[in-house]
Order: sequence, then structure tokens, then C-alpha cells
Amino acid sequence: MTAGIDQSALIALIVGASSKLDVLWQLFIGLHFGVFALLLIHKLTLTLPGRAVALAGYLMFLGINFNALAGTYTVLHAAHDQFRKDYGRAAAYAPTFKRSFVDADLSDRPQVLMFTHGFAFLIVAICLFRTKSVVSDATKQQGSVDYSRGYGVESHEARGYHNAHRRDPHRL
Repeated sequence: MTAGIDQSALIALIVGASSKLDVLWQLFIGLHFGVFALLLIHKLTLTLPGRAVALAGYLMFLGINFNALAGTYTVLHAAHDQFRKDYGRAAAYAPTFKRSFVDADLSDRPQVLMFTHGFAFLIVAICLFRTKSVVSDATKQQGSVDYSRGYGVESHEARGYHNAHRRDPHRL
């Protein structure tokens, strides 16, 4: 039986597609660190149309990232299928390698992508159209940290220094 693709070329294709997936997921996760920090910590001063434009731009990023990930998963799934067809019958593979590489099934990845990207969109949309910052709401309830004056700086009110010098002139 002749093989469709050389084994080393097929493995190189699988490794290359896996590397591309790593980069695409790193981009997705890295962008969300910044987006969630911006939306959850800082108060936005965008108008409603500005928020809609920001959400549309974010939706474009999600669409591009989703399509790139789905396409790469399709190539990777096809490469694994071809490897199984051409070289999967070899008894020389260790059971762990055969289970995790030769028999790898990536057919469920579009559903995983729909969940992750859909959930991320939902959370960003909720945070973007929320009128108050989550962190400032929590600090107002606790009264411990004032993020509006600097990161992690306790407010004078929280420390009990608010007008303390006016109440007791002999207190240091």
C-alpha cells in the first residue's frame, strides 16, 4: 500500500497546525485579560453608540479568531485522519502515543469554539453595557479600597482618618 503523504511531512503538518492553534488561543486569552481588566476595573465613559461600536469591533475580532481556530482545527483533524488511514495500523506505537496522537479526534472542536466564543461575547456585552464598575461597586460596599485614586490605595475613610484631626485636636 502506498501512503498518500510522507509520514514526516504529515507529522510536520500536525505539529505546525498545533503551533498555530497555540498562537490563536494565546491571542484570544491575552486579549481577554485586557478587555476584562478594562471593563471590570475601570469606569467607561463611552456613550451608548460608542459602546455599540466597541461591541461591534469586539464581535469582528471574535469572528476572525473563531474562523481561524475552526479552520486550523479542520486541517488538524484532517491530518490526523490521514495519519490514521496511512500509518495508524502500525503495531509499533506505544499505547499512550496511539491513544493521544494517532487516534486523536478533534471533531467536537467547533462546538467547543461556539461555547467559548459565545460565552466570552455574552460576558463582554454585559460588562460593556453595565453602567458601573464591578470593582468600585464592591469597594463601596466593603469600604476598604478606593480604586478611583490609585490601585490598591486605601481611602482615608476606610482607614478612619476622615476628618480625624478636626474631631480631636490633641490626637496625633
